[in-house]
Amino acid sequence: MTVPPHDSRRRQVSLRALWASLRTDAAFTRVERWALWSLIGAGFVAGLVLTASAGLPGEDAVFQTLLTLAFALVLWRPKAFGAALLILLAVSPAVDAQQEAILALALGSGLIARTCTIAIQAAYVVAFFGAAILIHAFFPASEPLSSFIAAIIVATGSSGVGLTLRAVTEREMQAHRKLLVSEQARAEVAAGERRRIADDLHDVVAHDLTIIAMHARLLERDPDPDDRRTSQRAILDSARQALSDVRRVVLLASEDADPATGADNQRGVGVAARELARELTAAGYRVQLDDEVPDGADVDRLVSATLARIVREAGTNILKHAVGAQRVRIHLRQSDGELRLSVWNSLPRDPSASDAVSGGYGIVRMNERTAILGGSFESGPESGGWQMRASFPAR
Repeated sequence: MTVPPHDSRRRQVSLRALWASLRTDAAFTRVERWALWSLIGAGFVAGLVLTASAGLPGEDAVFQTLLTLAFALVLWRPKAFGAALLILLAVSPAVDAQQEAILALALGSGLIARTCTIAIQAAYVVAFFGAAILIHAFFPASEPLSSFIAAIIVATGSSGVGLTLRAVTEREMQAHRKLLVSEQARAEVAAGERRRIADDLHDVVAHDLTIIAMHARLLERDPDPDDRRTSQRAILDSARQALSDVRRVVLLASEDADPATGADNQRGVGVAARELARELTAAGYRVQLDDEVPDGADVDRLVSATLARIVREAGTNILKHAVGAQRVRIHLRQSDGELRLSVWNSLPRDPSASDAVSGGYGIVRMNERTAILGGSFESGPESGGWQMRASFPAR
């Protein structure tokens, strides 16, 4: 019969796992412990009943009890269990109980195979055969050849059962470890998705909300009807844009879509820079936009999309922290295989005019995005204002 390739590989993996497990001790499972306790208890009760009904001498009864209780040692110290059986085998001729001791040693080989290393198992097998041969040689009447062969058969079967249980337990443990790894991987994916959604909301919605908040302040302070109508239109447009952005983010999350295919990334940095210039102009800033990147430039879509997000974040920071500032310069150019963005704004005349609270999240995320794509990012005071620079390899 031909074994399917995947079955053959599975058996090879199982055998390798079993061999690896034989290099260390293995503990019993909870089910195995309860089963052993039940068998030991049943054996102990059966021994007492047999001793009482057969009227065995006191020495025989004590030896039988010790032989049964020795099996309880395997639950704590398997090596001590093997040593105890060998000691009882050594004293068994004194009470003429060699057959019982050899049988216990044969049954114990399965427990040793289940719990001990391959070295201990080999030592146990050598001790078992050596003791059985010596008992048969020195006490042939009490240990005939048939009993010797029967003990070997029992020992072989018991060892096979022990190794089988060990292999099954090891396979279950491997499956459990794989399940834990899989659950951890799923948790990491879910956490990454939550971070992505949070980034999207921060990048696109925070900008719109900042514009709404800024124009709301203008409505309170500016009595001019034209300016008030401009602010009202800006608030309405930003609210609609924020709602659209939230729907897009939720749609991408629900459909498990690639964020690189989102609307922001399709627009590119040039469109984002022009939109920001219009928004800042509508808010009363004097904006100078120098876009030296032609529309057909060979720019990586992910680089352009990342710069577009940085443009929006820079605009959000200006609206939040540079209230009353009059001048903004946005410079975008491509040279020497790099795409460079520079955004400068003058400092507000009254720093206390801004009531925005900054957690520094935007600057951190801009740094992270730039580093991921092999670019550079810096921001800080310069030329009497605040300067932000970012550069990326164009491809």
